[in-house]
Amino acid sequence: MKKLSFFLLLILVISGSAQNKKFISSIKSGDPKKLEKLSAQSDYQEQLNYHLVYAVHTFDSSLLDLCIMKGADPLAGCNDCFGRDAITVALYYQNYYAYEKLKPLYDYKEKSDELGSNILHAAATCKPNILKDVIETYHPQFIIGDEGSPLVYSIRDSLYYMENTKILLDNYGKEKEIMILNERDADYGTTVLFDATYFNHFDLVKLLVEFGFSPFTTSIDVSEEDFSADYVGSPFLASFIHDDHKIYDYYRTLNYDFGKFKNWQFLENEDETILIEGYEYPVIYSSIAFFICQNTNEEFVKSIENEFEVDYNVVDFIEYDTPMLFAVADNNKMMVKRILDQDWNGLYYKTALKWSEDKGIDPEIHELLETYVNQNIK
Repeated sequence: MKKLSFFLLLILVISGSAQNKKFISSIKSGDPKKLEKLSAQSDYQEQLNYHLVYAVHTFDSSLLDLCIMKGADPLAGCNDCFGRDAITVALYYQNYYAYEKLKPLYDYKEKSDELGSNILHAAATCKPNILKDVIETYHPQFIIGDEGSPLVYSIRDSLYYMENTKILLDNYGKEKEIMILNERDADYGTTVLFDATYFNHFDLVKLLVEFGFSPFTTSIDVSEEDFSADYVGSPFLASFIHDDHKIYDYYRTLNYDFGKFKNWQFLENEDETILIEGYEYPVIYSSIAFFICQNTNEEFVKSIENEFEVDYNVVDFIEYDTPMLFAVADNNKMMVKRILDQDWNGLYYKTALKWSEDKGIDPEIHELLETYVNQNIK
């Protein structure tokens, strides 16, 4: 990701500094002299607003009440959390006590933070009744920020992803912005259906497909020069990673010409190659190999290899990874063996060997690679 996550940054910045402790101690003391001295400081209001967010983040209800009583502004954006205000932070952290306390003071005006997100993104991770309340009370716009849409937040981060996705579709599903997600969702480079598939949410996959999302739409726009993604490709490809292959089987029941996937190296850039060990290889934007190498169901893997003639000697366009590196990182001994048996040409063999030396990796993987390299790589 291009940016630190909001949660990590907030923890790094506002957790337990000496300045926080001094301010909190003074305001909680009730000592008139300390409070008078505190309120005389030029940045008192700024500190008060800041500690309102701090109280929300730390679930400190007494500090929250004191900050409200002393006049903290719940609408003031906190610079240390991408400009998000206290009530939005309360929703991100699912601090429902703070949300109810701040709600009567919240004069909502549509705005987005520094990541292009808004209150709807925060509410998408909350309990369904809270999400409904935010929509009914504030009528926020459905927007796509740097880290995705409200639907992505719900699918990735909420225990209530099924209920919340239904709520979001019911309230915003008729707007054209929703269907943009069928193509690509912000900097992650994935679609909503891709995420649902990747996280193996079968019921959610069916809901989205029935709504109109396509499992055969690519997640990336290669016409853009600058984009990044954790994973790219179509939701159909993402279904290859699951051992139970339930979503894959469901996609196969849909009306689609699966023959076009045979010998498929998706979005290969013919003008972009990489030199490895003296040989040039095409850079692949997405390939079946990068997904199937994460599966541990050997019978299913064999069926995919046989039908689609999978090529494991390809290079990923983002980090220049290879399927072998994926398999080693996943500690997938079965796939390491299969790739070796498929006449692996030693792409990044030094890196693969180094990764296999990690304490968390099965020692047999290292032995397999070391033997292969000694016998086949000059």
